[in-house]
Amino acid sequence: MKNTILIIICNLALLFSMSQAQQSLVINEFMAENDNFLVDPTDNNFDDWIEIYNGSSNHINLNGYFLTDNPSLPTQWSFPEVTILPGGFLLIWADNDSGAFGLHTNFKLNKEGEFLGLYSKSGAVISAIDTLTFGHQIANVSYGRFPDGSSNWQSFITPTPGEANRAVQDVDSSAIIFDDTRIHDYELHFYISNWADSLTYYYEHGEEYMPAQLTYEGQALDSIGVRYKGNSSYMMARRTPKKPFKFKFDKYKKSQTFFDIKELNFSNCVKDPSFMREKIGYDIVRRYVPAPRAAYANIYIEGELIGFYVQVE
Repeated sequence: MKNTILIIICNLALLFSMSQAQQSLVINEFMAENDNFLVDPTDNNFDDWIEIYNGSSNHINLNGYFLTDNPSLPTQWSFPEVTILPGGFLLIWADNDSGAFGLHTNFKLNKEGEFLGLYSKSGAVISAIDTLTFGHQIANVSYGRFPDGSSNWQSFITPTPGEANRAVQDVDSSAIIFDDTRIHDYELHFYISNWADSLTYYYEHGEEYMPAQLTYEGQALDSIGVRYKGNSSYMMARRTPKKPFKFKFDKYKKSQTFFDIKELNFSNCVKDPSFMREKIGYDIVRRYVPAPRAAYANIYIEGELIGFYVQVE
């Protein structure tokens, strides 16, 4: 009887210890497009990387833990016998080179965005420790938590692999939405069915905003202000759905921003079939004086593509 009780107590202690570790371990920072930021010393390549943070006051042995970029394969890559110190950071190279010396996963990160997960396994039981789905990443900019281990994610122009993440002022997260090497997709959902007539009415009677839900790269803002904008660009497109837009992110939630941006304009380029004049113009001016940034975007409303736009800060 005493032996049975002792076994139960030991098992409970083991489960408690694993539970504490699970609450403390997080994916703290990663870089999915390491262009020329940090060299992997094992092969002298600029490989992508993942950082794990131990927010507890205990040493945690990672034997029995796994990293994966596929939720259907939670045990895709297993940690070797390695211990992460209390308050410590552990760097893993995501380079599909698991045969190399050191910590190298058997998968790479996708800069266009994907799933990333940290799992543990005890017997036949697999548990999710920390998971996330991220969107498009920019070269040499990491994505991580600030403060370390918190639920707040942001981009870091000054990445800190293996160290504490730096303060917010180091970050210009808006660089993500002005990455002009890609087309940005914005999905709007209005709370009324006759949104087009209402936007037209509000524009022609004082440029009033309408509330809408915005989805971008899997991230959703449930209340932003949307209205039509412009003069000739609006009138020339008056009989088409592709009118110029203005998004105001803090219209209904005063502290709300979108990658640190409060407003965005979307030009329909109704007078420019090349879609290049406004973008090139801003790029040239920005070489000499402060000027808005510009990129390209698609706007979808209720799942339907409205058109291709020039997005202006």
